[in-house]
Amino acid sequence: LRQYPIIRLQQARKERDFYKALLLDSINPTTHKKEQKILQKQNNEQGKNFNHFFNEWMALHKDDHSDNYRKEILKRANKHLLPYIGKTPIAETKPTQIIEVLR
Repeated sequence: LRQYPIIRLQQARKERDFYKALLLDSINPTTHKKEQKILQKQNNEQGKNFNHFFNEWMALHKDDHSDNYRKEILKRANKHLLPYIGKTPIAETKPTQIIEVLR
């Protein structure tokens, strides 16, 4: 539960009742909350493909490498990696697919 001043008392009582109901169903509220976060993350990532995450990774690490090296990574990825698994939804991308492409 969150701190009292942040939420209304009525909302806090609803959350308490919800978690009590989970306990009555033999469901650990902490585990349930973690599973819900994972499901939400998966739903947010649904529809995003490997290409999207590769570009996100490149943007995140753009300052880690020189311009020439970054261009070389993009060139190799565009030639050897992205044509094969770039359009695959990230939820369906398997490690074996990546390993097969890298061989």
